Amino acid sequence: MGANESRPVKKGWKHAKAEGLDMDLVEEVMDNLDAKEDGIGDAANEALRGILAGLKDDDGDDPDFAVLKIVRDDKVKVEEYSNKAKAKKAFKKAKKKGCSAVMVKGGTIYDGQCTGDRQKVTFIIGMAFGKGWCDLGPLNDEGSDYCIFEPGDDDEDDEDDDDDDDDDDDAWHMLIGTRDGTGVVDKEYPKKKQAKKKFKKKCKKGMQAILIKGGRIKGFSGDGDEGGDLGGEDAVMRLTFLIGVAYGRGSIEDLGPLEDDGPLAILEDDFDADSSDDE
Repeated sequence: MGANESRPVKKGWKHAKAEGLDMDLVEEVMDNLDAKEDGIGDAANEALRGILAGLKDDDGDDPDFAVLKIVRDDKVKVEEYSNKAKAKKAFKKAKKKGCSAVMVKGGTIYDGQCTGDRQKVTFIIGMAFGKGWCDLGPLNDEGSDYCIFEPGDDDEDDEDDDDDDDDDDDAWHMLIGTRDGTGVVDKEYPKKKQAKKKFKKKCKKGMQAILIKGGRIKGFSGDGDEGGDLGGEDAVMRLTFLIGVAYGRGSIEDLGPLEDDGPLAILEDDFDADSSDDE
């Protein structure tokens, strides 16, 4: 093929040209390869390997990437990738489709990569945090659009109550969002009265909490008289995060107020955190 003959320009070349690739230089290289009789394959492959090595970054061969997203039918889908480029491509695709998604690398939300509905992203991170897949990332980054925690000391009151009710066979648990943004505190109570008293006290202080018994949510901040008011948007986000954590840990089977008939409905009845269904 001579220098004056036109060649089809591939999509990748178009992108590279837009980014400043010298197409005259590309043409000259191609013409010289056409004219070379011996070793053309070896010469071309060596040059391409050098280009590929330069394009790859330090995370190129790290398999510890994943994209978590809420897809159609409101199921969380977890996709693992062998390198950053593939993960970023999947994340951009999810963003383009309007999915709520986060990108994770090695237990950390990669470079604050989150997109979509704020409450759904909060739930995804809570679920992943509960499973030990990632840190709090942008939920605890000051200035982030997804930040829900405020710095400050935790308000803990661990004094024992002398209640006269009998111990339950299955302990009650209360999950409380910590004010320093480190995650959650899990309190266990053997007695129903004690658990409900502590829960009501936390709610009156404006703290977000959920009360759990036998894998079910028995109370949550904003639930009637005992739960007080739902509070502002950040309070709702913190409550959503707590439910995500509890679900991720396997502490609950239902999603309480997040289910389709609840006051904070964002997910459907058939929600599945481990779904591998196609979109």
